[in-house]
Amino acid sequence: MVHYTCCTIWKRLISISLHTHYVCALLCVLALLHVGIVSRASAQQTLAPMEEEQLQASFIWQFLQLTEWSPPQALPENIFTLGIVGTSRVEEFLEHITRNRKLPDGKTVVLRKITTLDDIERCRAVYVCVSETLRLPQILARSKNKPVLTIGRDPQFIEKGGIINFFAENNRLRYEINLDEASTSSITFSSKLLRFGRLYKR
Repeated sequence: MVHYTCCTIWKRLISISLHTHYVCALLCVLALLHVGIVSRASAQQTLAPMEEEQLQASFIWQFLQLTEWSPPQALPENIFTLGIVGTSRVEEFLEHITRNRKLPDGKTVVLRKITTLDDIERCRAVYVCVSETLRLPQILARSKNKPVLTIGRDPQFIEKGGIINFFAENNRLRYEINLDEASTSSITFSSKLLRFGRLYKR
């Protein structure tokens, strides 16, 4: 029987300073728990907004560790810029989860609030908040065919050119991946990330 909720695991993750390998392992447990287990006892309940935003932040951190950009980033060697378009508590949770931690290649993740669409090209990953639904076409047009991993939470996100999209299914938070868009952006994913995601097919 699982005694820890996803929220409990997330709180432990941001409150304890762990070696990178242990952090990765804990995140994998989080992913497995939420992909395979209904988050509440009743199947008729839905994910609470804050719980989902915490989970999105945890998954995004995992995505960054399991993604490769080719050619290598042309931005500052020790910095990985994660852009945030719009307003969401996901940004707050990402600030906690990335604090004092580095990616496997040694880069420090820096969050950047996107104020103009030109800023998107200066990032290696961009999270598009649900508040930006009406601007999705313009936002995704700026990242198309560029080495920018776009992540969102919108039913039309993948169809409009996004790469990874969150969605709810049977009271679980899941994600789908657009491999065609990833390929044109020179982005590849590890088998671990692909294994738990749903591959988008036109």
